[in-house]
Amino acid sequence: MNKSISFISSHKPYIENDVMLVDDIPVLFPCSENARFYTLTEEGNLQFHHDILKSAFFILSGYHEWDNPELIDAYGRYDYNRSVQKELNIIDKPLVNYYFDVIIDGLEAFARFHSLELRRRHPFSGPVLLMTHDVDRINFFKIKSVLSRWLDVFVKGDSQYCFIDRLRFAWHSSLRYFAPLAHPNNLYYSFPFLIQTQKKHKIRSTWFMLNKRRGEPAGDYTFNRKPIQQLVKYLQNNNCEVGLHGSFRSLKSVENYHDEVSQFIKYFSIEPNGARQHYLVGTLPELFRFQSSAGLVYDSTMGFSAREGFRHGYCHPYHPFDHDNQMMLPLWELPLLAMDTTLFEKRGLENQRILESLDQLLSECRRFNGVFTFLWHNCRNNQRVSPGINLFYEELCSFIMQRVDSSLTCKEAIDIFEQQINSKE
Repeated sequence: MNKSISFISSHKPYIENDVMLVDDIPVLFPCSENARFYTLTEEGNLQFHHDILKSAFFILSGYHEWDNPELIDAYGRYDYNRSVQKELNIIDKPLVNYYFDVIIDGLEAFARFHSLELRRRHPFSGPVLLMTHDVDRINFFKIKSVLSRWLDVFVKGDSQYCFIDRLRFAWHSSLRYFAPLAHPNNLYYSFPFLIQTQKKHKIRSTWFMLNKRRGEPAGDYTFNRKPIQQLVKYLQNNNCEVGLHGSFRSLKSVENYHDEVSQFIKYFSIEPNGARQHYLVGTLPELFRFQSSAGLVYDSTMGFSAREGFRHGYCHPYHPFDHDNQMMLPLWELPLLAMDTTLFEKRGLENQRILESLDQLLSECRRFNGVFTFLWHNCRNNQRVSPGINLFYEELCSFIMQRVDSSLTCKEAIDIFEQQINSKE
């Protein structure tokens, strides 16, 4: 008896067709009117009725953003508000994981029919939290920052804060100079609190350090400062991973990226395993080529600033695709699913609504034993400006850890993933 498995290929992009739903899953490249993904015939032949592979590749590889470089925001990022993810309302689902699940379901049915052994494998035994922190600012009372905050009060610019919040920021940062006793501590130096809270909840964390460049937004320190080097030692001594927070300058050339990594190694005496770009800025596939050339193992930039969710429809590490050279890159991508700035400022969500949104994403990660990569900035824990924020962070850590099996650093997750996929067992 002949055994065959056939995939139908579609050459019609989704924009020329109404998006079809099969089992509530959007099919971007439908090939027929069949309301099923696949059929196992009486002879035991397996036929897929829609181009699932092309649909998966379209989302996972970021083809739409590569093919439409004009769809960018003021910082040069792929604009969520003009993205295919928003257009098709697929941001809340790891669509590629669903596609792969459908393919595996079909192969399992085929194997059972023909008495073949097919064992499904999961790299992780359950959902995993990757708690990450971008260290943009250290000193709340830096004089340039204070002057900038007062300017922001009257000229909003690209600030996401309302007038009252901008005024409160400026007032509190000024008190250090006019009433020193009112602010004896640096309100951005929340590292001991964050680390102790994470230890309490058995959370491992990765911290991305930014080498401030003249003229770039945010950032208030450079790697050559002794206090920054001491901070990195402090993080290492607390079993944290420290990675590179790539500056805007790093994206201008591969030489700049190499220089940024070299500066990291020179002043911190460690090699960064991975990076996340400042403001989540990065053009595909140049970003990944620069990072691969600089010897990085992973990146974790691929998330939207304007919306939490699955930018590339996947909740596992994956190798990015270089569309220019038609090849897969050695770098791993750890997709970023949510960050504090998105939830508080961009979306304006209250605490309870934040937990509800994260719960939806966590439930998807649980379904596929995926990684939940979350970003929280150290400067968020400013009790004077945001009363109760420390209590909420405690609640947030407890909430997430109740919904995952474990917490890892980014490099630990990559190591486990590689071990599992390379295992012959």
